Amino acid sequence: MSFNPATGRQELILIPTAQEVAMGQGIQASLKKQHQFSSDPAKTQRLQTIGNRIATVSDRKDLRYNFYLVEAKDLNAFTVPGGSVYFHTALFDRLTDDQIAAVLAHEVGHVAAKHTIKKFQAGIGIGLLSTILIEAINMKEQTRRMWRVGAGVSTGLILAAYSRREELEADRLSLKYLRLSGYDPHAMVEALQVLEQEEKKEGNVRIPTVMRTHPYISERIRQLEAQGAKAQR
Repeated sequence: MSFNPATGRQELILIPTAQEVAMGQGIQASLKKQHQFSSDPAKTQRLQTIGNRIATVSDRKDLRYNFYLVEAKDLNAFTVPGGSVYFHTALFDRLTDDQIAAVLAHEVGHVAAKHTIKKFQAGIGIGLLSTILIEAINMKEQTRRMWRVGAGVSTGLILAAYSRREELEADRLSLKYLRLSGYDPHAMVEALQVLEQEEKKEGNVRIPTVMRTHPYISERIRQLEAQGAKAQR
């Protein structure tokens, strides 16, 4: 068990950072086969600049953050084990710098809280994970093994929706990182409002919160606004 400063909790993480990074590299190789990454130097530099500014204030410093712009028409951003964050161009093109920073801060929050690696641990089972790590005595071979695991793992498992608790925790961390990096903390609410407008346009059917993995966007906005008001007191 070790203390995670991002979550404020003692947590059991069996996958060392080096192996988490290797796993992320394997996933990156798979994603490159499935998606087209942006070749626009101005946009990619803008993303890198904003992302690096957020990364400097993250609670987690044991890995390098990487930010990738993916050519895609849906409004989305996501992260995978190892600190890589992927931002879809459709969302990127609709946001201001502060709003982009807010989305990145949320994703960096997932990394700092180790949400992706904890989800992976839970998905493959502690027993199987222990076997993988124990069998690989040599560190370099262990790293190669985790790269292969990442490359071959189900994309659905890695990119599955976070739980309501994890989403709200990443939202809380986004406010913290926006303040520390000098961006507007209210930009997280603004970014969510863009997503909420798109959701209404698409006419998504509302289902009971207890049956959802994500909280409603309106609930996330309400909690963010409450936290923002509390911070200003």
